[in-house]
Amino acid sequence: MHVGSLLEVYTTMFGWSLYGTFFEVLSITGFLYYPLFMALYKNWKEPIMSQDDKPASIISQRRMTYDVIAILLVFSFAIVPFANLEIDEVRYRVACTDSTGGENVRQDVSGGNTGTTFDHNFNDNNVVRIPALWWLVMNVSGGINQAVMSSFRCFEDIKGLDQQLRNLTIKDPALRQEYSRFYDECFMPAKSKYIRAIRGEDYQEYVDLERHNFFGPGGSHSWVDATDPFFIGSRFYLNTPGFYDWNGITRATCRTSLSGCSGQAREPVAGWAFNATRDHKYSNEQVAAGTTDLVGYPLCDEWWNASAPHGLKNKLINSIEANKIEIIGWDSLPGTGYFQKIEGLLENTYAHIQNSILNQPGALEDLIIKRYAGINPPVFTADKYDFSGVRAASAAQVATSVDGTAAGAIAVAATFATGSTVGVAAATGAAAMAYDLADTMKDFYVTMFIVKNAAPMIQATLLMMLYGLMIFYFVISEYDIDSIITMIFLILGVRFFTSLWVFADYIDARLYVSMYPDISHIGSVLTQGVNRYLLDLVFTILYIAVPALFLFIMTLAGQNVSKLGQSTNEMSGQLNRIGFGKMGK
Repeated sequence: MHVGSLLEVYTTMFGWSLYGTFFEVLSITGFLYYPLFMALYKNWKEPIMSQDDKPASIISQRRMTYDVIAILLVFSFAIVPFANLEIDEVRYRVACTDSTGGENVRQDVSGGNTGTTFDHNFNDNNVVRIPALWWLVMNVSGGINQAVMSSFRCFEDIKGLDQQLRNLTIKDPALRQEYSRFYDECFMPAKSKYIRAIRGEDYQEYVDLERHNFFGPGGSHSWVDATDPFFIGSRFYLNTPGFYDWNGITRATCRTSLSGCSGQAREPVAGWAFNATRDHKYSNEQVAAGTTDLVGYPLCDEWWNASAPHGLKNKLINSIEANKIEIIGWDSLPGTGYFQKIEGLLENTYAHIQNSILNQPGALEDLIIKRYAGINPPVFTADKYDFSGVRAASAAQVATSVDGTAAGAIAVAATFATGSTVGVAAATGAAAMAYDLADTMKDFYVTMFIVKNAAPMIQATLLMMLYGLMIFYFVISEYDIDSIITMIFLILGVRFFTSLWVFADYIDARLYVSMYPDISHIGSVLTQGVNRYLLDLVFTILYIAVPALFLFIMTLAGQNVSKLGQSTNEMSGQLNRIGFGKMGK
C-alpha cells in the first residue's frame, strides 16, 4: 500500500487507529446500531402514513428487505474493521532520479524504517484493523498514483536545490561573527579601493592593468564573471597584490608601490597561531614574554583560503553540509560530500556543464558560497569607510549584498561611468529598486518553499481525519450506500493530489532548466528576472489550485448525478399528473 509522503505513512496508521477506537465506543454505547433501528422505524411508518393497510404492509416488507440487506452489506464490508494493516505494509516511494547509468531509480521506504523519529514512537501500534472496503480503496488509489507518477520521466530536483539554496543561512553564531569580521576588515576595504580606482582616483593605472591581465581576453581568469569584485571571495582580490594578496609586496615596500598595501585582520582571530613575521601588532614586550597565548592576525588571502580548520571558505563549505540539504533522490547521487552530490546533480541536469565556467576549479564552490553567505548579509554603515565621494556606493552595496548578483555591480558601474549627480542619482535609484525587488522575491520564494513542503503534510493530516471520523458520517447517514460512494471518491480525490503535485513539479523542473540553461543563476533571486518570478508565482498558485479544481470537477459530476435523479423524479410526477400513472394501475 503506497502513500504520498513519509508523514502519511504514520498518519494513515494514526487515522485507522482512531477509527478503531471510535468503532469500539459506538459499539459499546449502541449508537452503531442506530441505522438499523431507523430503517425499521421508517419502513414501518412511511407506508402506513401514505397508503392503506394491505398495500402498506407489502411495501413495508419489500423496503425492509432491501434496507436490511443493504445495511448488512455496508456494515460488513465498510464499517467493521477486520482486515489487518501492518506498518511495514505502508510504503512511500521516493521520487526517482536518473542514475549514472541512465536507468530509473525508485526506492520504496516502508513504515518503521523511514529513518525519521516516527520509527521509534510506533512500537506499540504496529498493526491496525480497517474495514475491507477501505483496505481495497487505499490499495487501488495508491496503485493509481504509482502508475501515473511512473509515466513521468525521472528528473533531477534542480528546482528543489535552487529553493533550498535561497533559504540557507549561516546558523553558527561564531561563524557568522567571523564572516562579518572578514566582510568588515578585508572585503569592504578591498572593494572600496577597487571602486576608487575604477572611478579614476587612487591606484587607477595599476588596477586597470591588472584588470586587463585578469579579466581581459586571454587573461589568467577571463572566464570569471564580471561581478567577481563584488563577491566576498573575489578571485581578483585573492590573486592581485594590494587587495587580499601580499605576494611580492611587504609592509616596507607596499606604501610606495603601485599596488598599495593588502588587507589583514585588524584584531586577533581565534584559532590562528602567532607568526612573528606577520603579527607585528604585538609589542616587543609581549613577544618577549612568550608567544604561547598570543593569537594571530591572519592576512586576508590566507584567512579566506587556508585549509581546514582555519580557512573561512572551508568553514562556510562545511557549515553548508551541516545544514543537511535534502532534495529528491539526494542519497542516490554519486559522491559522499555536499559539493560532489551537487556536481552530480548539475551534470545530470545540464549536459553542457563540462563546457561551462562551473567546470573551472573552485567555481561551483564560489557560486554556492555567494548564495549561502549572501542570504543574510551583515549590515554595515557607509560612513564607516572612505568612499571618497562615491555617494551611490552604499545603495549599490545593499543591492549587491542581497545575493551577490550583478545588480549591484551594474549600479556601481553606472555611477562611475557618469560621475555626475544625475548618474549617481540614477544608480542609487536602480540599486534601491533592485534591493526592493530582491527583497520581495526573496519573501515570495520563502513562502513558496513553505507552501510546497506544507501541502503533503496537510494532505496527510486531512486523510488521517477522514479515516478517523468517517464512521460518524456513516452512522448519521444511516449506512446509506450513496454515502459510501461519496466517501470512496473523496478519499480517491484527496490521495490523487500526490500525482497532481508530481506532475506540477515535473513541468516546473523542465521549464526551469529550459528557461535558464546557464546554471550560474541557481539560488539567486535577482538573476532570474520577472518572467521566472511570474512563472513561479503561477506554479505555486497551481499547487493549491489544481487540487481544488480537481475536487470542483468531482463536485460538478456529483451535482449532475443529483440533477439527473431530480429530473427523473419530476418526469415521473408529470406523467402521473397527466394520467399515465393511473393507466398503469
